[in-house]
Amino acid sequence: MNGTASLALPASLVLSSPVLWMLHDGTMTAGDALRRWAICLAVCWVAIGLVRTLVVPASAGPASAPLALSAPAGDAGSAPQPLRATGEATGEATGTNTTGARDDS
Repeated sequence: MNGTASLALPASLVLSSPVLWMLHDGTMTAGDALRRWAICLAVCWVAIGLVRTLVVPASAGPASAPLALSAPAGDAGSAPQPLRATGEATGEATGTNTTGARDDS
C-alpha cells in the first residue's frame, strides 16, 4: 500500500465516523453509509495527495553524466552523429537568403 492510501483510509474512517455511527444505530442504510464513506475516502485521497505533492519535494533521482552526441575520434561507427544543417536547408548552397530572395552578390 502506498503512502497516500495508508493515510487516506484511516482519515476517511475518522471523518466518516458519524456515518458509521448512524449505520450502527440503524438510522442509515448500508448502501447510503457505504456511498458516503466512499466519497469521504475519495476526498481524503485527493487532499492528502495534493498536500504530499506540494510539501514533499520530488525525488531528484541519481545524477547522470550528459550523453555524448558524437563518437570519439578513434571510434567512428559506434555512436550516432549529431544532426547538422545542410547548406541547402540554410540557403547557402542555393544562393538565397533567409527571406527567400536570391543573393547574387
